[in-house]
Amino acid sequence: MSAARSTSMSSSSSSSCSQSGVMILSCAKRLSAESKRQMSFQCRQFYLKDDHCAMKVSTDSLLLGSWAVVQPHEATLDLGCGCGILALMMAQRGAAPVVALELDAAAAAQAQANVAASPWPQVVQVEQAEVVNWCAHHASYAVAIEQDDASKLPAQFAHVIFNPPYFAAHLASDDQQRRLARQGQGAVWSDWLQAASHVLTATGRVSFIAPVLAWSAILTAASAVQLQVSRYCEVQATPNKPARLLLIELQRGNQRGLPPPQQLCIRNQTNQYTDEFKQLTGAFYLN
Repeated sequence: MSAARSTSMSSSSSSSCSQSGVMILSCAKRLSAESKRQMSFQCRQFYLKDDHCAMKVSTDSLLLGSWAVVQPHEATLDLGCGCGILALMMAQRGAAPVVALELDAAAAAQAQANVAASPWPQVVQVEQAEVVNWCAHHASYAVAIEQDDASKLPAQFAHVIFNPPYFAAHLASDDQQRRLARQGQGAVWSDWLQAASHVLTATGRVSFIAPVLAWSAILTAASAVQLQVSRYCEVQATPNKPARLLLIELQRGNQRGLPPPQQLCIRNQTNQYTDEFKQLTGAFYLN
């Protein structure tokens, strides 16, 4: 998993991102363990281990999890969950049920362990599965699932969230597991957005994070599955650097033109966290 951006926001595209930080869990800063590969993340209400995950917990997921709109008791699907941080953040914020998909066996097992040790083992369900195939299969059985009183899965999801493996192929790591996570073996924007559209309710939304360079491809992929941009935030690392990441929310409907972008700068000229960043993520980190 990854993470790095956020902006003041509300449940509407014209609102400020700051309101989305309400009701979020509080997280401590990452704690380094005995080795670089053995790291954990202490949150105020749950504890994460990610030493068996190729993509470690990072600012990207924390910002996405706080920026995304979350409604109480709405079915939520986390695509490519890694150690389970987004799924647990959604559960903490009141989403239920939460289904988390992870292709890598080691990461899926670790996510299951993290969920089992959390306050929400009955809310979050982790499945080892490939995103595109799982969503297509789930959509084909949606009616049967809805009619099955014993099913623990919702027929459709009001919210799909993901922090995708968006790194370019030419940045492939020597580590096979990391390369799998980053390249996603076909989990390109069109595939993941199409997968999300298969299981989304008529009024559902999709929240994710992406590099600015992927913006054009994302707009094309979203349009192809009748999803439109309802909110997005341009994220700068510092004031003197251009935005390199985007927080994006899509909803069903015909494109009516892009809303004005929200903006967030993570650090100021003195390399300190900005007030906007702290307002959105302050509930995460233990001081």
